[in-house]
Amino acid sequence: MADNYGVLDGSGNALTKAGKDIGSGVQADKAYLLDTALAEPFGSKTDAAWGGSGTLAGLYSLFKGIYVALVAPTPAGTNVIGGILGRASKSVAAPVVTAAAYAAGNVVGGLLTFTNVFDGALSGYLQDIVVRTASAQTTGYKLYLFSDNPTATTFTDKTALPALAAADRAKLLGVFSLGAADNSLTTTLNQSDGLATRIYGVSSSVYGVLVVLGTPTYASTSDISVELRADKD
Repeated sequence: MADNYGVLDGSGNALTKAGKDIGSGVQADKAYLLDTALAEPFGSKTDAAWGGSGTLAGLYSLFKGIYVALVAPTPAGTNVIGGILGRASKSVAAPVVTAAAYAAGNVVGGLLTFTNVFDGALSGYLQDIVVRTASAQTTGYKLYLFSDNPTATTFTDKTALPALAAADRAKLLGVFSLGAADNSLTTTLNQSDGLATRIYGVSSSVYGVLVVLGTPTYASTSDISVELRADKD
């Protein structure tokens, strides 16, 4: 690449007058900068008044601003640069449950928090839900998901699902059914696949409430885990 660049007058001739440096390797006297119509050179101007959005000086300022933005350090925290859609995430909540019999319609483990579901875009597609139980069970479940912590409603383990407070209604993303249990391996799986459901949050986390449809008796307080699989935006 050449070290210096010529500046042309309105007739396309190179300017030769010793000039004012307006950028690396680009020199021209201020009086020789042309207007946008390339008709007449500007007269003398003070530095403060020199150039405008349609002048060579204005264009230089524009490109300089772009350069400064490009070389600026990336801010701390999560930054989405470019972005590749469909990056997979997996988040597991392992609540403390009660090692006793549950009634149908009971909350299992209280409020669940699923962390790192999203990146900076705070949205994606929920693909799969898996409930794993260490003991053999036959019950189904429902999972209610929220975009933000439903702080106005209290969800308590081994109690009936409460009415949702008005302040939490807009946070409800949906309810997902996890039916037939497979306990062939003694460990029980309840799974719902291929959901492709649009979800979003106010942070990288989403929140959930698991409700049992049958009457299981869990073998230990760590019997249950709930896994979300999603594709991030």
